[in-house]
Amino acid sequence: MKRSIASYVVIAMLAIFGIGGITGGAVAVSMVNSNLKEQGITFGQDTKWAGQEVTNGWDAYHFQGVIKGHVAAALKPAGFSTYEQVSAAARASVTDATPAGDPKLQGLRRTALDGELLRGTLFSSFAWWMVGWVGIGAGAAFLLLAVCAFFIARRNNTLYFPASDTTRETVSV
Repeated sequence: MKRSIASYVVIAMLAIFGIGGITGGAVAVSMVNSNLKEQGITFGQDTKWAGQEVTNGWDAYHFQGVIKGHVAAALKPAGFSTYEQVSAAARASVTDATPAGDPKLQGLRRTALDGELLRGTLFSSFAWWMVGWVGIGAGAAFLLLAVCAFFIARRNNTLYFPASDTTRETVSV
């Protein structure tokens, strides 16, 4: 059966969304992977990924978890568990007598700040890497819908259990 203009428009839109999703997702994944590779980040010997380079979003997710553990380990002996706690203590240590504050607290504050900034950046890399993969998956689904719509639009208008010519009844009034 001949397809309508609306069928062509729907099929074209599904195909465009599919190609766009796959292309956009591939660009996002590729950009995250190449930027992480450029950084040359390698897991330390204290992890189960020892010596492995961070090359994709999943690795970035694991590495930010390692950094979280390192920051916690650095703050725990001083009785802190978050950047905000150590930062407040470091600010409180600034007095007229010690305008730079307590050097140990200032160092811990800097360690926590650097660690949290790195974690945030790596977690953002992971998030955009996942967005890319979701885009690729959604694009593939749209392309599959376009193919299904292409074949369904060719079919006859009666899709479910059409009555045969012999079962038609005549109605008389």
